[in-house]
Amino acid sequence: MDRPRSDTSERHARQGAGQKDDFPYLLLGQHIRNFRLQLRQDYLNRPWSQEDLAVAIGTDKGHINRIECGRQLPTLDTLTRICDALDLNWPGRRRLIGLAGFLQDLPGPRQDDLQAIESTVLKVLGRAGHPACLIDQEDRIWDANTAFAVVFLGYESRDAALEDIAGKFLLELMCESHAAHAYLRRSVSNFDQMAMRLIALLRIRLQKAPASPQWQALLNDVLADARLCSLWLKASAQLSRNDLPEFLDHQTIEVGRSPIGPYSADIWHASLWADERFRVLHIVPHGDDAKRRFAAHGQRKAPSGNPKPSCPPHPGEGIADRYPHRPIRLHVPWASGGITDVGARILAPLLQEQLGQPVSVINCDVLPTPATLDRLSNLPADGYELVFVNEAVLADEAAGVPEWLMRAARNPDMSRFDPLACHAIDPFVLFVRAECRYGSMRDLVRDAALNPGGIVVGTSGRGTPAHLGAMIIEAAARVRFQYRHYSGSLEHIARFLSGETDIACLGSGISLPAVRAGELRALLSLTRQRFSLMPDVPTLAETGHAGPALASIRHICLPHGLAEPTRGPLEQAMKSVFKDIRHTQAMRQTGLEPGTISRQFALP
Repeated sequence: MDRPRSDTSERHARQGAGQKDDFPYLLLGQHIRNFRLQLRQDYLNRPWSQEDLAVAIGTDKGHINRIECGRQLPTLDTLTRICDALDLNWPGRRRLIGLAGFLQDLPGPRQDDLQAIESTVLKVLGRAGHPACLIDQEDRIWDANTAFAVVFLGYESRDAALEDIAGKFLLELMCESHAAHAYLRRSVSNFDQMAMRLIALLRIRLQKAPASPQWQALLNDVLADARLCSLWLKASAQLSRNDLPEFLDHQTIEVGRSPIGPYSADIWHASLWADERFRVLHIVPHGDDAKRRFAAHGQRKAPSGNPKPSCPPHPGEGIADRYPHRPIRLHVPWASGGITDVGARILAPLLQEQLGQPVSVINCDVLPTPATLDRLSNLPADGYELVFVNEAVLADEAAGVPEWLMRAARNPDMSRFDPLACHAIDPFVLFVRAECRYGSMRDLVRDAALNPGGIVVGTSGRGTPAHLGAMIIEAAARVRFQYRHYSGSLEHIARFLSGETDIACLGSGISLPAVRAGELRALLSLTRQRFSLMPDVPTLAETGHAGPALASIRHICLPHGLAEPTRGPLEQAMKSVFKDIRHTQAMRQTGLEPGTISRQFALP
């Protein structure tokens, strides 16, 4: 058995709650746990347990528990065996090894990973009915579609362009020494503005890495061009580092002449889910006429082996005649890997199918603060920025919700957003670990009455749904718990699973896979009727106690002021996604009950 070694050089266990530098370890543990619970033991018809994973990599269950609870950082060898046992693809491996701090030791992609990445790149570039190219974290170009090569850069074919541009910096296209420079200067009407934006990006790169020989060499090429030199001096004099965006989102170009005629377009980036080292740069044309011209050109010129791009619908044929014409972003103000993030990533590809534009999920690896919500509420109200906002909803049809409980609730200010849809309903349930001595709510209440304050309950912070749920049970059963407030659900769940707390009120979405794996047991649900995904779990009323129901509602919101011509097509696309059986099955598999399209913030 490969037990964890005590050598301090291997980053041994971390003790105590609330340490800020614990966050990467907690996040790593949550990702491993999520990947593990996605695997199923077919002959047992349940997800993998910690013991299953321990046996697969040759260690013990306690070792896996410490890793998943953020108390021990695995060695690179152990983490590699975990990735092999979970059969993770390249993005999953890169994510885990990066969180553990071993990214410099990451082995190259396996052959099947490379084939999957290559297949995804061909699919993304081939389906784009507009110029698109694949760029890495250093803005070097590695692949492109025919439209990018022929229409945007003026090459005779995609293959001819790749011979010249593969591995080159995107900014080099703006330099006089590059073959595409003269063509771009002739064809792009606002070439100077575009060049200034790219030079500003170069300036940021140089400030971040002043000793970089690659960026310095590129700067020398730029300064060798007298015209770009004047632009560089102008940018240096007028723009500061904080004023400059790092990406080219919203950059508009005006192309006066090209093989398909004149057009205007926006430059956008979208992440490549198959390999997070790369992004896809899209040059998305304005208007249906330009899109049809691009699609027709791409079908004539598409290289063999690439899927042909599909022609956008003619006016009146689809829901997106005028909207959308550029990528859509789903903002999730929580860490990646959490249940809200999981739901957003179920939604994104299906919404992309309906709208015909890339839909990306933008995470904040911090707890949502009022400042975060202020920033999100001030995003442009144009239909391209969607925000996930969670709200704890209390309901009691018989006696009403007590005022003291309403005052304790810490909910975001929903008045700053317009509702688009209730994506999911996440009812709260009282859980104990599988080995806990409490077999029912009656056992818990009896023990709490005999030992006031002796039962420890963790929360994800004061006023959070986990705290409100415990307060409801405490008041209904007339007992007293001892509370430990942690900084977010990530730490709360980790401390509960490690045994620091005795009970926990958790949303069904974050806990149902662990119930199916036999790691947690549910004592009661804070719902009006029995929860459809946990039909064997009694409600609070069925245990002989009275109290309000509690659920976390995952709202999809819009900044104030979205025009109806845009909102209508967006709502129609959402309705189609919500009716899709793939969406319903994936949501219920994670423990979330799909919601409804609604223009009001209310419990469905």
